[in-house]
Order: sequence, then C-alpha cells, then structure tokens
Amino acid sequence: MAKHGIAALGRPHGIQWNADWLSFLKRWPEGARVSGDRPLPPWPGVTTPGKVPEGADWIDDVAEIVGASDLTKQLVQKRPSLHFWDQRLLRHAYPVARTVGGDPIVQVTSGRHAGHILRVGHESWDGFFEQLATLGTQHRADDADDYDEFQDEAGPVLRRLRYRGGAPSTDQVVGVLLHRDFDGATRLARSFREFYAALWRARQPTPAVGKAKQAKAAAVSIVELPSSARSISADRERAYAGGPFGNAFMVVGVDGKVTTTPWSSGITGVIGAAGSVYVSDLGGLRASSDGGRRFSTVMKGKVKSMARDAHGGLWLAVEKQGDTLMFSRDWRKFAPVSGPSGKLVVLGPGAGGALGAAFDQLFVAEPGKSARVIGTPQPDKRINAALATAKGTLLAGAASLMRSTDGGKTWRIVSQLGNAGISGLFQTWTDEIIVAMSGKKIWLSRDDGKSFQAVPVTLGDIAWSANELAGKILVVAGSQLVRIAM
Repeated sequence: MAKHGIAALGRPHGIQWNADWLSFLKRWPEGARVSGDRPLPPWPGVTTPGKVPEGADWIDDVAEIVGASDLTKQLVQKRPSLHFWDQRLLRHAYPVARTVGGDPIVQVTSGRHAGHILRVGHESWDGFFEQLATLGTQHRADDADDYDEFQDEAGPVLRRLRYRGGAPSTDQVVGVLLHRDFDGATRLARSFREFYAALWRARQPTPAVGKAKQAKAAAVSIVELPSSARSISADRERAYAGGPFGNAFMVVGVDGKVTTTPWSSGITGVIGAAGSVYVSDLGGLRASSDGGRRFSTVMKGKVKSMARDAHGGLWLAVEKQGDTLMFSRDWRKFAPVSGPSGKLVVLGPGAGGALGAAFDQLFVAEPGKSARVIGTPQPDKRINAALATAKGTLLAGAASLMRSTDGGKTWRIVSQLGNAGISGLFQTWTDEIIVAMSGKKIWLSRDDGKSFQAVPVTLGDIAWSANELAGKILVVAGSQLVRIAM
C-alpha cells in the first residue's frame, strides 16, 4: 500500500478511506475488470459460497472495480476525473467501481451511511452534482440559473435534513442523493465487503453440458425491424436503435420485441446508459430518462456522430462552419475542443479518452487537451470504425481491418477480412468478443483481434453497428437485427 500512497493522497481531498476498501486494495492493487460471467479474484474471508442477494439486479451493470493504481493516477491530477464524481465530493464518498454506462459506484466516508456503497446516476439533471459539491460557497454570476434551480429543487429536502448553511455534512449530501425526488443514487450494499461478495458469488462458474453450450454459441436469429438502423446501443434491460434513413427510434426488448417512436430527423447516434438514452440527429442531441418514450432537447445543431470516452464523458462531432469536436462531463453542457481539421467522426472510448478519425488519421481526444493524432492505419483510406480492446490493442477499420499493439505506431493488416471495407467494430463485456462488420458479413474474434470467424448468416444490407444484451450480440444491418448467442 505504501507503494501507491493512497492514504497520503487522500488527505488533500479530506478522504477518510474505509478499512474494507483499503484491505481490498492491499490484496488486489490493480482492481478487477468485471466482464459478464468472468470469475473475480478471491478475497479470503469475504468470497465464500452463498446465495446472491435478492433484487441485486445491479450486478450485471458493474464493469470495473477501481484499483489503487488507477485511483492514484487520477488523484494526482490537478482536476481528477473520477467517473463523473466531482472531486469536491470526495470527502463525502470516493469511487470504488464504475458501471457499463460510466456511472460511478462510490463508498461513503463517514456519518450514519459510512461504508455504504452507492451507484450514482450522473443524468439526474444538469448542474446537480456541481451545485451539490459547491453547496455553502459563493456562486458565480454565470451560475445563477443552475443555483436557483438547485435551491428550488433541493432546498426543501436540505431543510428537512437540518441544513442551515455552510459546508454540508456527509449525511446531508447522501440524504439528497438518495431522496426519491432526485434519484441521484441507489444503495447497493452496506459495505465494500458485502458488495464484492455479491459480485463474486454471481460470477462463479456453473457446470454446463458441453454440447448444449456449443449449440448455444452457434445460435443466430434475425428480427425484422420496422425502420432502417445504423446505430445500436444497450443497457442491461433493452437495446436502442435508429438510423439516418429511418423514420423511427426503436427500443428492442430482451425477447426481441420492438417498439417504435416516430422520428423526423435522421438519427446519427444512439447511446443507452443507466436507464437513460441519448439520441443524436441532424437537428441536435436529445435525451430520455423513461426508456425512450419521451425526449427533451439537450442542444441544437447538426450532430454527425457521438461516443463515450474512457472516463464516461460524452463527445460529439458537430457540423458548424467546419466540423467541431464538443465535450461534456455531465452530458448536458458542451464545450468545443480543438482537434484535426477536415471531416471528423468520434468512434468510441480508448487510449485514455475518445477515439476519433479525420479521414485516414486516427486521433484520441481527452478533456482539457487538444485532440492528438496517434496514427495513420491505412494511408489514403477513410477510417470508418475504431476500437481499443480490453487488452489495449488498437483496431481500425478502413478498406481493411488494421491492428496495432504499440499504441498506433505500427499497423498490420488482418488479412482474413479482406479489403471489402470495415463498417463497424465492437467488443462485448462478456468474454471480450470482438465483433467486426464488413459489408454484409459479421466476424467474431476471441483472441484480441488476431483471428476471426465468420458468422453464418445472410444479410440483405450492410452491417453497421453492434452491442450486447442479455447474453446475445446484437448487430443492425438496415432493417435487420441479428441476434447471436455468445
């Protein structure tokens, strides 16, 4: 533990680390990547056989347990980015994990909720966490609207919690987060030991008949969609899809049932996370907190593409006089970021930020910095897709699929897929399967992109985008939704 200096690093932020969290870091300083049914490392005295707690539907939503190394790197930064959790709230709770959608899972430091594990929903409302973090301090003039809104909404709750001004107590902060009017957080466990034990039990392997497992892996089905789609995203309950040439936004259930909402402007991107869904189109960015039934406008403008980054922020490529990169930590307030010139597209998380492309150049965009080019995978060939794998390998899809194991310095072609053009790339959280889409073909890799196998399916359109839902890989190809059992 001395190596990482966690205890010393916490002092400037007023962090009181809980003993069970420090005990975990001492044994597993690198944390743990939580992926589908992958078993977690044992923790003597904590990971014992037993039942998973009833109602623990949050288990499938956990993507990563933060390690000491990751936490140390973030805390030494001038303004640490801790998965949406404002650094000024660290004295009340600190991140111990994150969800698939990028939401922080935090442990409360003190008070009557000390040690409790909360999943924080970053989409509560615009400015909520910043106002909560600065409660009791003088606010700027340009902050007046957010401050007034916060006081109108949270003031009555704070008064019931006996807040009288100045810096709030941890009990008061947590009380606001857990209040039903805000849905700012959900209690998952009463200690980190309890939290980890539930995850460990849920991921213990169960005996399976070999032939049955092979039959499941080969199962492929197609659902006919009522509208054309090029983008698909999913949370743990449903998938969301839409496209620039379709006339509807679609929600797909675990059973394959499709419901639609009419959409007049061409959809350019869809992201579902923690019960909310964001849709970009040629008129702007819109958000829904009720599963896609009703939407509100977040910003106006011609949004050409959008993607999450490695820390849970949201990036947009917006067409103004020229293409412009826009970034938001809270998915509400966006600021421009300088980057390469030309036609820009943002593609997904990786390399410490968000991967994007400017024709044949692959770049990484990070908050507070100019986007930097990290390589030219295939000179003079437009990049349509890019992926940073769980093991750090870079994949870029242009005329061919290109692969780099040294951060983009050198590239090699994955010859198996030919040169028909790569239209999409995705990696599942379960088993870390890489999905590559090339024309009307779908390819799967289980060895970090070294080799691929074609999925036996006949498509009527180009396969564009993939995601994962309830043990199945979902791929959209025009008006077809392909479901592949893992």
